[in-house]
Amino acid sequence: MPDVFGYLDYRVYLKDWYAARKRREKGFSYRVLAREVGYRSHAFFSLVLQRRSNISMEMAMGFADCIGLKGREREYFLLLVSCNQEEVPSQRHILFQRLRELNGTPSTQLREDQDAFLVSWRHAALREMLGIDPFQGGEAQWGERMIPAATAREVRDSLDLLLELGLAHRTARGIVRTDPRLVTGTTYTESATLGFMQQVHQLGGDALERFPRSERHHGWATLSISAATLETMRAELRALVQRFLMLAEKDVSPDRVMQLNLEFFPLGYGRKDS
Repeated sequence: MPDVFGYLDYRVYLKDWYAARKRREKGFSYRVLAREVGYRSHAFFSLVLQRRSNISMEMAMGFADCIGLKGREREYFLLLVSCNQEEVPSQRHILFQRLRELNGTPSTQLREDQDAFLVSWRHAALREMLGIDPFQGGEAQWGERMIPAATAREVRDSLDLLLELGLAHRTARGIVRTDPRLVTGTTYTESATLGFMQQVHQLGGDALERFPRSERHHGWATLSISAATLETMRAELRALVQRFLMLAEKDVSPDRVMQLNLEFFPLGYGRKDS
């Protein structure tokens, strides 16, 4: 049966759970499910999966009972329903943070004495590569796997730095990253991360010609909005980053390192009356 902690959409979870139970119990059907959960129309479940209907919290508890969710699993599912159906971005962000507390991998905050990590994007890229495979030797081969390619010396320097800063460590399998998630937190000012951000945004521009569309995503929109809507959109962008982080944490078979850049900035202003 599917693990509820592996989902960020309760509808997808319910769909997978239903399919799994159907495989185990040939007589299980929408009618049986409706009777067990406690709603009238057996077609309602199909409408929920199609996102044409929502479920109430009372009904969510009925599904949790039917599935057999208890403790943290039950709390996570009920919170997931609330988060997915919340229409106010700021409230949805709060609910999503609570989901992360229940199921997210703890974050390690970069300390001020570790700011050398932000000197080059290669340090971050190599650290993520260590989350895919442990380093067992072959700096030149690892350098060729980076895009753009790094020299063997650059790979060695990055490895030495990660080890020195405690962001990677040696094991019997080789060198691996210390913690799955690393964040700068609020102790770093924009000036401290400016060089790093300039590097990764330059990589984003270069990616337009470096990769085919099937291996990247670039999109844009030019909008006219109010200051209030701007704050709402900023909250949406923050929530999007958190969702991407959570999806990455649940990926059991990563095979590449991707860079997510979000740019949202003014192009002009309307007339400001005195």
